[in-house]
Amino acid sequence: MAIARDSNNNHQTWNDPGSPKTVAFTNTAGNLLYLGLVLRDKGDVLTSVTYAGSGMSVIGKVNYSGTSWAYLLGLVSPATGANNFVITYTGGSSDNFWQAVSYSGASTAGVSNASKTNTGSGTTVSDTITFVNTPAWVTMWSAATGGSLTASTNSTAIGTAFNFQFFDSNGTQTGSTFNMQQTASSGAWGDIMVSFVEPAAATDGNFLMFM
Repeated sequence: MAIARDSNNNHQTWNDPGSPKTVAFTNTAGNLLYLGLVLRDKGDVLTSVTYAGSGMSVIGKVNYSGTSWAYLLGLVSPATGANNFVITYTGGSSDNFWQAVSYSGASTAGVSNASKTNTGSGTTVSDTITFVNTPAWVTMWSAATGGSLTASTNSTAIGTAFNFQFFDSNGTQTGSTFNMQQTASSGAWGDIMVSFVEPAAATDGNFLMFM
């Protein structure tokens, strides 16, 4: 079974009422689930995230501007249907942002076959991942301080344009590396990339295993 994008939502905002925060997401049939988070003006304060009661693994995190952090989390074999993320963190007073996407047909050996983070500034958000196994699908959670992000090189936007958004390769890729880019207004930005494969391409020793 080939990898396919299963379910996703547009970026969502919550005014900080304190932790924990519960948000709803429907995973139709995906066997690999990713959650992108931005906690603004708080520092690295994420404690835990669950989906339908199952703990999610942090794939990567990046301090992209001041005390604002972006996180990418994953979960293999998530529950299907309408369920909740429960996001626990400490402190804070600013708005926060989240978006989720699930994929079907992916290996469930772990949440990541390879991962990468990057930060920078200016109008081009760019990062390159080095594959462990191929063919691989690539997903990228990007955060920017100014203006909406728009898809550029090798990027397909998931949802409507915003400062914090998922992009993916919209198909499996081969070769040793893969570059993705988006366009933003001038300012600081950060991203977290993850690659994942179909079961036949997976090797347990090369995966970040779900704990």
